[in-house]
Amino acid sequence: MVVSEPKGDERRKGTRVPAEHPVILEWQTREGEIHRARGTTRDMALGGVYCYLERPLAAGTEVEFNLVFPAQLAGGNTPLKLHCIGKTIRSEKAGQRAYGVALSIDSSEVMEALEASVDPGAHRIHARIVPPVSLQAEYPGMISAVRDVSLAGAFIEDERPLPVGRVFKLRLTSEKLDKEIEVAAVVRRVEPHVGMAVEFVALTPEAKKTLEEIVAGGRPWRGPQEAFPSEGWQVAEGQKGTSLNEVIEFVRGRAAQATPQLEIVACHYRAGSKVFSVHLRDPVSQAELLLPISERWVNECHAGGDCSHMDRALGSASRILDLRSRSG
Repeated sequence: MVVSEPKGDERRKGTRVPAEHPVILEWQTREGEIHRARGTTRDMALGGVYCYLERPLAAGTEVEFNLVFPAQLAGGNTPLKLHCIGKTIRSEKAGQRAYGVALSIDSSEVMEALEASVDPGAHRIHARIVPPVSLQAEYPGMISAVRDVSLAGAFIEDERPLPVGRVFKLRLTSEKLDKEIEVAAVVRRVEPHVGMAVEFVALTPEAKKTLEEIVAGGRPWRGPQEAFPSEGWQVAEGQKGTSLNEVIEFVRGRAAQATPQLEIVACHYRAGSKVFSVHLRDPVSQAELLLPISERWVNECHAGGDCSHMDRALGSASRILDLRSRSG
């Protein structure tokens, strides 16, 4: 359905097509810091886009954003991912928590031609990658592993993730990086006892450049199953290979044997820190514990070798939960 259709030479430039696609805007403040805002487009044309954002933008603000253009606007049979540069034309209130923002598209560059079957509304603007070096996330009271990262954000493995909507200062570090990355981040999604997906909402140009270098050197993130096993994983004699699900069941079984008095609520693989986290509960006191077990210890035991490290970690769970129930 076409929203409006001017006549003459401006017909294609002014044709507006309804399109609900994710969009992330980026602009630079007077202090030189890069700020970002996410939203959803309402409709698009070759000369501009109207979107709903979490915050208003001042008229005339120069912005950059990546956008997936529908095939009918791209002038072909496939949608195109574009990098656009434009300006804010106007901002207006659009509901209790949203603002309608009209943007011009003054210039654009084709980044990628997508398959015709790709749903532009579900396509990720920034691809997630496995960082080429181990990244640590440091923020108030916590140091955690980064599982995957993109130009827009990261997934941080945290047993007790921050609540959705929390804005906080985040520092990404690595022994193999010359520079640290300091950003302001907001929690967008939480996986209980696993971690949180955060979006970078403010960073310096230098931090952005370092982040771009990290992303350029990584490989696509395709889930924990793809990240497992790590290099050096041993296979038990007589087995051709192993899958993540098989090993998770192995860990659950071993935990049930070592701690028969406890409930095995769940078991997760934390790809960033390479540990299996066993969620245990005392059925009497209802005290809970998320017990990390090194992938190397699981490897040693699974291959039929030394299970001492793994069993020692599991054996400590009952004592920890007993102390927690007494202190409670």
